[in-house]
Amino acid sequence: MALLSINNLSKHFGGVQAVKGCAFDVQPNTITALIGPNGAGKTTVFNLVSGLIEADSGSVVLAGTDLTNLAAHRRARAGLSRTFQLVRLFKNLTVREHVYLALHEDDISLLSKDGPEFEQKMIDVLKTVGLEKPAETLAPDLSYGQQKLLDLARALAKPHQLLMLDEPVAGVNPVLRERFKTLLKELKAKGETILVIEHDMDFVRSVADHVIVMDQGAVLAQGKPEEVLSDKRVLEAYLGT
Repeated sequence: MALLSINNLSKHFGGVQAVKGCAFDVQPNTITALIGPNGAGKTTVFNLVSGLIEADSGSVVLAGTDLTNLAAHRRARAGLSRTFQLVRLFKNLTVREHVYLALHEDDISLLSKDGPEFEQKMIDVLKTVGLEKPAETLAPDLSYGQQKLLDLARALAKPHQLLMLDEPVAGVNPVLRERFKTLLKELKAKGETILVIEHDMDFVRSVADHVIVMDQGAVLAQGKPEEVLSDKRVLEAYLGT
């Protein structure tokens, strides 16, 4: 059974139909890449799935639970965890505090439960992503790539069933890009299910089990990377050839 199923998802913004009849599944313990040209509707789909915007029609089901009418915070507690295309960190919080915030699903208890179990979880998740800066480092003092790693660490620290990553390697250097490739494969090996938006086709070929191509708000094609990325329709829509 699919971990995530979306069916007939549609969204208008004024007179523009950003997403129309979008439907696909994400299988457990896989890396699924959502690709397409700019404006294809990929991030809008992420926002619809995570509840940041309300769909005009369609459904979102996670592990058999219908999330369609739930608010964003309830979807998060149901098992969705995501990053954003633009890193969203708190300027006045340290690395430790960002991870602690993710570990605590109860906002009221933020930083109040700082026992050894939370400290160890923080250490483990930072080690997993390879962020080696001191935990007392403020977010603005991190490089852009390090901020991307912290963003991923937060998503991992939050209890979840599905990890949604919106362009995790956009703007990072080649060394960190390779690190992200390895990291996503390692996370999958540990049992993670990942849905990732990405424009880097080499990255997609390297990590994805399944590729879904969107164009003009709808699913154009889907399948294994080697099949989809050689599809004439995909080449015309995405690569402009």
